[in-house]
Amino acid sequence: MRVLIPTIILLVPMATASAKKPQPALYVERSTPGESMDAFILRIAPEALSKSERQGAEVCGVIAEGPAGYSIRLSSGTARTCEMDFADIEQGYRPTDQTFHTHIYSAMGHSEFTRADYAVKGYLAQAWKLLHQDGRGTARYISRDLFKSR
Repeated sequence: MRVLIPTIILLVPMATASAKKPQPALYVERSTPGESMDAFILRIAPEALSKSERQGAEVCGVIAEGPAGYSIRLSSGTARTCEMDFADIEQGYRPTDQTFHTHIYSAMGHSEFTRADYAVKGYLAQAWKLLHQDGRGTARYISRDLFKSR
C-alpha cells in the first residue's frame, strides 16, 4: 500500500536551468523596528492564515533578515504543500534558517507539524494557533488564539 505524506518542498538555489521556480509572491511583509522574529510572525500570521483559508492553499515563505529587521515574501502553494526557495527573498536581506507556513484546517484538520515540516526550522499557523519548532520534539506555542493576539 502506498501512503502519501504531505510535505513542504524546499528548493535550494541551483545553477541549472532545471531549478523549479516558486510561485509569484502574494505580498511582502516587513517587521517594525525592534520587533522580534516571534512578534513579527505573530503579527502577520492572522492575515496569512485568513488568505490561506480563502484561497484553499497553504501560504509560505522564508524569513529573511536585514539591517532594518525581518522580511518575508509570502507565496501560495496547494491545499497540502507550499514550495519555498531560500533565494526568493527581498533584495538587501539574507535568509535565516527559519520559514513560515500555514496549514488549511479543511485539508489538515487539527494537525500540527507534519514529519516533513521538521525538515526545516520554522513557524506554523493553523486553526487559530501559531507554533514554532527547531526540530522534532521542540514544538512550542507562540499563540493559542491568533485572532485575540492582534
